[in-house]
Amino acid sequence: TGQVLGTIDYLSPEQAQDTKGVDIRADIFSLGATLFQCVTGQVPYQGRNPMEKLMARATKDAPLASSIRSDFPSEIDAAIARMLSRSADDRYATPAEVADVLGPFCLGSESASQVSSSTKKCDGNSALTARLSISSHVVRIFVPYG
Repeated sequence: TGQVLGTIDYLSPEQAQDTKGVDIRADIFSLGATLFQCVTGQVPYQGRNPMEKLMARATKDAPLASSIRSDFPSEIDAAIARMLSRSADDRYATPAEVADVLGPFCLGSESASQVSSSTKKCDGNSALTARLSISSHVVRIFVPYG
C-alpha cells in the first residue's frame, strides 16, 4: 500500500523508504531504539517534528548511549550502536545474535556467573540493572521470531 507503519522514534531507515523491502533487521533496529531509550531515557534521534527525526535518521549515526550515560558498559553500547546502524547489512542478522550478545548482561540469565558479571559490569547501579532486566524480557519475547 506504500503506507509507513510504525512509530517514528523506532522506525528503521529502510522502513521509512520502502515498507515492502524490509526484513527482520528492521525489527532489530526498532529493538535497538527501544533499548537505547530504556537505558538513556531519550530516543536516539531527536527532532522537533517527524520530518526532522526522519532526516536525522537518514543522515546521521545514532549517538552512543555512553554519550548520555558515562557509566554505561561499552559492550552493550557497541551492541546497541550496531542494532541502530543506518545500513541493515551492518546490523545483527537475527534476534538470536542480539540475544547472544546481550544475554550475559541480563538478570535472570541461565548462568549464575553471568548474573554476577552483569551486576559487576553495572557497578551496582540499580536503575541501569533494572533497565537491562526489562530489556532482557524484550529480547526474550523477540528471539522466537528470529
